[in-house]
Amino acid sequence: MSNQKITVTSARWTWGERQLGRILDWWGNHPAFDVVVTVMVVGIHWIIIYDDKHGDILAWAGISGQTATFASGAGVMSLIAGFAGIGVTQYGTSAGDAMDYLRREYGKVLRRNWLNIISWLLISSVLCIIALALDTHPKGIARWVFEVAFVMAVLKFFRLVMLFRLILIATDRQASGSLEAPRIGIRD
Repeated sequence: MSNQKITVTSARWTWGERQLGRILDWWGNHPAFDVVVTVMVVGIHWIIIYDDKHGDILAWAGISGQTATFASGAGVMSLIAGFAGIGVTQYGTSAGDAMDYLRREYGKVLRRNWLNIISWLLISSVLCIIALALDTHPKGIARWVFEVAFVMAVLKFFRLVMLFRLILIATDRQASGSLEAPRIGIRD
C-alpha cells in the first residue's frame, strides 16, 4: 500500500451556486413572493399539527408563554423595521460612484424592496398585537396569527440582509476600483 495522501483544498459546485444565485436574484426582484412562501410554510405547519399532532410549540408554552412570545415578537419586528429605516436613510443620503451606480442600476428594485419590508414588518407587528388580544386559549387562533407574522418577519429580515449586502458589495468594489454589477442575492 502506498502512503500518499490526497488533499482536497477546494471543491466548488458551480452549477448549484449559479442556480442559487439565479433563485436569489429572482426572489430579490419579487418581494410579494414572500406572501406565497408564508402561506405555504404556515399551511404545511398547520397540516402537520392537525394530522400528525407534532410540532405545536406555542400550544406547549401555554397562555403565559404565548403572551410573552407574542409581545417579544412585536418588539423584535419593530426593531427590524428600524434597521430597514436606517438602510433607507443610508441609501438616500450616501454619495459617490457606488451609490450612483446602485441608484441607476437597482434603484427601482431597492425602493420596492425597502417599502415592502417596512410595510410588512409593520403589518407583522400589528398581527402580533392582534395575537395578544386574541390570546385566550393555548390552542386558539392567536398562535396562527403570530406564526404568519413570524414567518413573514423572518423572510423580510433575509430580504433586508440582501439589500444591505448589495450596498456593502458596491461600496467595497468602488474602494477596490472594480465597480461592476453585484448580484442582488445573499451569496457573492
